[in-house]
Amino acid sequence: MGLNSNKERKAWWEAMHRRYTKQEIDAAMATLPPGMQQVIRLHYGQGVALQEITVMLQRNMTTIRTRQVMGIYRLWQYFGKPDFLFPVP
Repeated sequence: MGLNSNKERKAWWEAMHRRYTKQEIDAAMATLPPGMQQVIRLHYGQGVALQEITVMLQRNMTTIRTRQVMGIYRLWQYFGKPDFLFPVP
């Protein structure tokens, strides 16, 4: 699979935006808990660093990282775990 590093998660976010419509992505985002949506939108959508998000949301880094990692993973699952970004050799 992929999504094991920040680089892979960012690549998936970018690939998802090339592959799916805004409506499809909005529907997928709507399935995430609000706190997870917020972290994903801030970090990937607006480019806010995770450390800055911890200050903005008054949460510790572990919470923010968990929301970031699980949010991207859940979006990947929502779209059926596509392998177009991580082709199987």
